[in-house]
Amino acid sequence: MSQSLVPTVLNTRQKTTTITLRKSRKDLEDADGLNTTIRLKQQAIAYLMAGDYVTPSKQLDLHILSHVLLQFGVTNKLPKPIMDSIRAVTFLMEDTYTQQITDNIAMRINAQLTDHMETFATNVNNMRDMVEHVTRVAKLVMGKMDKLNDGFQETADQLAQATQELTEKAVATTNTTMSVPTETPITYAAATQQHIHPDCTTIIAKGQNMAKQILIQKDQNITDNALESLTEKDLVMKANMALDLMGYKSLNRPHQTMFIRAKKLRNGSITYQLNSEEAAIWLQSPDVQKSFMAHFRGTSNIRNKLYYRIAEFVPTTFDMGSSFMHTKLEETNQLNEGSIAFSKYIKAPHLQTNGQKVAHVTFGFLSQDMANTTIRDRLFIEGKHVTIRKMFTELR
Repeated sequence: MSQSLVPTVLNTRQKTTTITLRKSRKDLEDADGLNTTIRLKQQAIAYLMAGDYVTPSKQLDLHILSHVLLQFGVTNKLPKPIMDSIRAVTFLMEDTYTQQITDNIAMRINAQLTDHMETFATNVNNMRDMVEHVTRVAKLVMGKMDKLNDGFQETADQLAQATQELTEKAVATTNTTMSVPTETPITYAAATQQHIHPDCTTIIAKGQNMAKQILIQKDQNITDNALESLTEKDLVMKANMALDLMGYKSLNRPHQTMFIRAKKLRNGSITYQLNSEEAAIWLQSPDVQKSFMAHFRGTSNIRNKLYYRIAEFVPTTFDMGSSFMHTKLEETNQLNEGSIAFSKYIKAPHLQTNGQKVAHVTFGFLSQDMANTTIRDRLFIEGKHVTIRKMFTELR
């Protein structure tokens, strides 16, 4: 092919329509009258290997073929348009090869990501099933624990009732076997041997229960009461949990101290009962109460269960509610330290008449024994021996 024919051929090919581009390779070869022996893939490979353009060890791809084509354009002294055409085809082949590699990589990554996402979705479903299973098991365990606690409470109530019945039967049997003549005076020794009447045992048992109680009082300045929505069972669990959280503050508490009962009052307060009088006495300490309420929380204040007595005709010079006056009364009457926790005039001082010299005072004692002792021995208040009586709750 001569150099003068190259522009004509190129211009002719540039003007070829899409129909001509769609012709097969054989039609183009026949149309151009090419005389060549390379018509098969094996013949093409053999020709390139004979010219040392490719080696038998390498697998042919677009990258290698583009380099071979570039070598043709460099080694053979061809006109510039033909060399530009060869280089253009070479670069396009390189770009096509790169795009194919990129597409293959993207397809592989997409396939791997799809597998991982499917595996992840499967794991998430398995974890969801495990969480639901654990939740069901936890609910089942909680239900069984509730039944166990209810059964324990019922057994304790039955045991208490059986013990009371047995005590009453024993007292009745003893009363029939031991009798003291009414005609002769009862000596002190005989009085000590007398057994308590069943009605008295009930009163004594009630007093012993009261000695084990404390009062959690609702804060009057707060309208919202967090304890109102809790059941008696929840209140007992909350109080026992506060005991466990006290840490070193509860090291000196009596063995197996625990709350066993809670009773809601109409004013929003809660009456708690402990399992022993020693536990109730331990909880009366100000430091212990402060630590307990810090862990109990809620808008409430703790108050000791008080035993109220009325002192009649107390001189109005008595300073009610004074801790100094309480301490002075304890020393004068030889009462236990801290046994008087409350004092208040029944009729407020500002409502008393002018020149009034005596008035009734309500005292609150921490111990039932101290309160009963004052009834028996009376109290010396402001130099006067004052009569003490029990305060009865008025009917609503």
